[in-house]
Amino acid sequence: MGRSIPVQIGDTLFGSKKAAKDHFKAMLGRYDIGDRVSEDDAKQLRELLKRHGEYGTKKGVGVAHFEVLGADYGSRCFHVVRIDGSFEDFSYPYCVDQR
Repeated sequence: MGRSIPVQIGDTLFGSKKAAKDHFKAMLGRYDIGDRVSEDDAKQLRELLKRHGEYGTKKGVGVAHFEVLGADYGSRCFHVVRIDGSFEDFSYPYCVDQR
């Protein structure tokens, strides 16, 4: 069996990548399509986004907030909304897996 590797995202230490992914999956599930993410959840998403391999591109001119929008095949995902009004999706599993 594989060993769990702890993952630090911001101030939160998860016991494993799976635990971190489960946390963000549950967070995504609390919102409906079109919802703006709460400020408490947005703080964690800001830290998560910093792990993205293309963080500079995803962040763009600066993060205003996060929303949940529709994605392929009836699913949904987090979107970073920039201060200029532009937005882009990002994958929480991808971010957790980085580093």
